[in-house]
Amino acid sequence: MEQGDSNAPILLGRPFLATSQTKIDIQKGTVSMEFGDKSVDFGIYDDVEPSEHTKLVSVIDVCKALIQEIHEHTNNQEVDTNRQEHLEEKNKDLVQETSNGGPNAL
Repeated sequence: MEQGDSNAPILLGRPFLATSQTKIDIQKGTVSMEFGDKSVDFGIYDDVEPSEHTKLVSVIDVCKALIQEIHEHTNNQEVDTNRQEHLEEKNKDLVQETSNGGPNAL
């Protein structure tokens, strides 16, 4: 696995939590971890709202997906419409040839 791999799994299972001496206090809403002589505290309920940047990126992703869906749908309709128009033209040509006594006359 490469160092910059964004799909790398995060190892936060029981062994990691035990090694880091993790303490989870649901009542206070805190998670504490100790790494050697350093201690890190996390507030579970702190910063729950996504930042404005996250919201903006999410909106862009949704817009891109909708534009792609509309584009695909529109292209399919155009192909169907063009095919239908082509068949109608061919049908008109055959009717004219038949009525004029052309090679396809019955």
